[in-house]
Amino acid sequence: NQSGWVRGTFAADVAASDPSGVCSMVATVDGSTINSYTDPSPDTSQWTQCPNNEIDSSIDTTAYPDGAGAITLGYSATNAAGAVSSVSKTLSVDNVTPSVELSAPADTASTSGSQIVNVAGFGGPSGISAIYCAVDGGATQTYTGATANVQVNGIGPHQVSCNARNNALNRSEEHTSELQSHHDLV
Repeated sequence: NQSGWVRGTFAADVAASDPSGVCSMVATVDGSTINSYTDPSPDTSQWTQCPNNEIDSSIDTTAYPDGAGAITLGYSATNAAGAVSSVSKTLSVDNVTPSVELSAPADTASTSGSQIVNVAGFGGPSGISAIYCAVDGGATQTYTGATANVQVNGIGPHQVSCNARNNALNRSEEHTSELQSHHDLV
């Protein structure tokens, strides 16, 4: 069910059915078998000679290079008559933990008004989907993309906390990251 960019370990299960039964199944990553099933004794006295089946597999994407089209999943199933059905799917991998950098004037005059903290998100090949920032422990604001300009108002010390999320989904179909940075403004 995964599509687009992925990271970490996720399920690569497959199920197949056929009126004559599924006598063998294979799941592969880049041509290497990760799981398979073969019925040890098909019952040729019945129309349904093998049970319909499912094989459970998982893929740890950290074992593969990051990049677009980095993994090709392959699945095949063979029925009792020997007919083979196959399908493949290519996935992109990004296991790079995103980070953020904040920059702003360290000290400004009280008459300067609002100050802007420039935030830049950095990550792997999937890119940064959004940056999330909170000022002085307040509500988190979402900024779409890899950059944000966070406005800070008022005299005195302020703290801006941000994290970036990339476009890769983990097994729970959540974007990842959470590497935070803080910047104190006076």
